[in-house]
Parts: sequence; C-alpha cells; structure tokens
Amino acid sequence: MKISKIVSVFAALAFANVAVAEQDGFKISGDFATSIFTESGPSNGSAVGTSNKGFPSTGAMGTTTGRGNEDTFSVDIAEINVEKAVGNSSIVLGIGYGRIFDHINYTIDGAAPKSTLNLTNAYFAHKVGDTGLSFKLGKFESFLGHETYNYMDNLNYTRGYAWAYTMPWYFTGLNVAYAINEMVDVNVTVANSTANTDTDENDQMAYGAQVNVRPMEGLSVKLNYLTAKEGVPASARDTQTLNAIVAYNFNAFDLAVQWVSKTDEDAIGSTADRDQQVIGVYAGYKADVWGGGLRYEMASGDAGSAIAGAGRAIVGADNEIDTITASGWYDVDANARVKLEVASHSSDDQVFTDDKGAADDAMMTYGLGFMYRF
Repeated sequence: MKISKIVSVFAALAFANVAVAEQDGFKISGDFATSIFTESGPSNGSAVGTSNKGFPSTGAMGTTTGRGNEDTFSVDIAEINVEKAVGNSSIVLGIGYGRIFDHINYTIDGAAPKSTLNLTNAYFAHKVGDTGLSFKLGKFESFLGHETYNYMDNLNYTRGYAWAYTMPWYFTGLNVAYAINEMVDVNVTVANSTANTDTDENDQMAYGAQVNVRPMEGLSVKLNYLTAKEGVPASARDTQTLNAIVAYNFNAFDLAVQWVSKTDEDAIGSTADRDQQVIGVYAGYKADVWGGGLRYEMASGDAGSAIAGAGRAIVGADNEIDTITASGWYDVDANARVKLEVASHSSDDQVFTDDKGAADDAMMTYGLGFMYRF
C-alpha cells in the first residue's frame, strides 16, 4: 500500500473518531515544534562538498545534505497520534510532518531531503495478562539512545551526534519485552533493516536486545546491543552497535551518561572496519514552570565515518568533535514551552567556517524554539 493511501486511511480514522475522543480507551495526542537557529559562519558551500557545517546546527536535524541552515525558520515537527485500547491490547497510529524527518527520507535513495508527511507510529501492542510478557508489532521508535525524536521529551532542543549518526530512530518489526521483576526487564527486537526510512528491506534484517536494570529508586541502567545491515542493498555493510546509559533522577535534577560504539564491518570504499564512538553527559533541572539542560558530547570517528565527515567531506583523516549545548526553557502554560539554546562546537580538524568563509575548527550556534503538546 502506498504511503499516500496509508495516510488517507489514517486521516479518515482520526477525524471519524474525534467526536468520541472522550470514550474509554481512546486517546488523541500531538506535538508541534518550530524554531529559528543561526550559526557563527556562512555555509561551507559546494567547495567542501556540503553547505551545512556540522551537527547540531539547526533546530531540527542539522543534516549534511547540501542545504544551508543559518538564520532559518523551521517547522521541525507537527505530529498527531491516535491510540485505541481494548483490554490488554492497543493500536497506535501516528503521522508527522517537519524537518526532523529530512534525514529519514534521505537515507536510502540519495534523493534530496524532503519534509514530507511520515508514518511515525503504526503498531499493535499486547500485554499477556499478568505474566510480565508484552509485545509490539509494526513501526515503532527505536529502543536505543538517551534522546528521542520528539522535542518535548529532551533536555535540549537539538540532539547529539549519538542520536543522529550512530543509531536508528525507528524499527519496523517485532519487539518482545519481559519484566522479570520490578527491578529488571529485557526486550528483543527483530526488524527490517536499521535505515532511518519508511523503506522496508526484508533482506537486510536487524536484531537487537536491551537489558534495563533499576537497582534503586531514581537510578536506571540500560544496556543495548544491535547487529544489522545498513545502507543501499547493493552495498550494504554489517554493523554492530553497543549502547550503555546510566540515568539518575533525584527531586528536580536529572543526570545521565551515555556511551555508544558503532562498528561498520567492511565499510564502503574501504577494506578496513570503520569505528565511531560517542560519550555524552546530560544534566537537567526542572522547576514548576522553568528549567535548564546541559549536554556535553565527545564524538570521534575513523576516516570516512559519518562523524568524521560531519559538516564537511573529510576523506582519509580521523576527527574528534566536542560540543557543549546549554538550553533554558519557560513553560508558557501547561502545554506550551519556549526554549533558548546556545552550543559551542570544536573539532580537531577545520570542518567549520568563520564569518569570512575561511576554514575553522570551532563554531557557535544559537536558537529559539517553541513547543506545544496536547
């Protein structure tokens, strides 16, 4: 079924059920985010292969797909989800539009990125009585990573290198979870490929597992593993991803540390493996109507990796990028939030440009975002 037909069916379902939204088991929710971001230098331009200077340099994704992003307004996401629950079962359907989806639509076919309408969620979920066993079947968000695609759920407006370059954002497949007890639960996922796209490649399977441990109140430890094939089918490569997250919440404070290691075996254009590493530290404070978030990331990649080439086509050189991102927000009301953000980026190599267009090893980004959730 073409995506246009799926969207039409979903839209008809959503509007038909608005009148009964207050019925038990039926829920409609949505998210909206828009922003303006600016950078400290002009676009890199075609001379270095891309016109964007590194991630995260916009309020949405900061993709490196040949478009300048400084001083730009953006509709980053407009998403609506419909959920219908009956007993221990539920179905969730969601559609979304916005620049957050540029990268998803770009991955497989290499065409120009588009802020098109996307099927964001489409899955059936079921809880098997009181056994602790549950499953999801369909399209659902990836279990990897500390950050999420939805703006209201993150400390910062933008996301880090780990989320953008080392892990999938969605799976289309089956996830089975089992709660061993109140402290430990596990889940496994079998899915079609790991590409951030609506294209399902049945011959490129992904297999993942997660262990979630809560040794004490407020403390959680997540260990994730994923093995998969990535890329265009004709030149797909085997990948292995390890992801560990330690998070602690006490009163109004949130602290987290994340580590990601991704290895591409037989990387395209090379006989050697390709490694990418990211370490992230997150700190946040939430008051009644205001709060702040701080993220530090150290990202490194071998020659030709996505991180080594972030913001500029770098061939034959390793690179490390350090980014400090500070955000502050104010809740206009119970559903609306305004967020200010500033980020400092530094690199071993001169992958950025200054305000005169000369190569530079540092860059600043500034942004203002507005979010609404219902």
